[in-house]
Amino acid sequence: MMMLISLMGGCALMDETTGDPDVCPMPTIFKTGQELVRFRPGVGYDLNKTVFHVKLNTFDGECDIGKKEITLNIALSMTALRGAAMIKDKAEFAYWVWVVDREKKVLTRNRTPVIAKFEGRDSRIDFSDIFDVIIPQRLDHSPPDWRIYIGLELTKEELAYNRRRLGSTRRR
Repeated sequence: MMMLISLMGGCALMDETTGDPDVCPMPTIFKTGQELVRFRPGVGYDLNKTVFHVKLNTFDGECDIGKKEITLNIALSMTALRGAAMIKDKAEFAYWVWVVDREKKVLTRNRTPVIAKFEGRDSRIDFSDIFDVIIPQRLDHSPPDWRIYIGLELTKEELAYNRRRLGSTRRR
């Protein structure tokens, strides 16, 4: 029996065979990996030297809980802003998607490169990237036991900048 569940509402459906609720694993965007401010190399953190700024906004999608696997089809919305120091007409970056089990063991880790191309004098681009996350079913796990994390790929310096900007010292 397959079930289709919307990620937006975090809906739960009852499995007719067991009476147990099947709830899709809900993705989470890392707070410190939600934004990327890329500066021109060697100039520090002067906002006038910003090449681009990218933010992961929200996600939407569907979840299909099957007997053998859970498939999440996710549309991740993003915004890219052109910085004052941008020379090219594109922002090149990547985001990661991690799947972990209830013991926090990383099961999969996928990197997706993105090129956001600015047209003409555009200073802002709003766009989405659509991807699937497939999790094999295991007898010792139910769908809510899985965790899916999404975050931008950051250098150590970019992560430190985000932590200072957000007032966070946590490693998340």
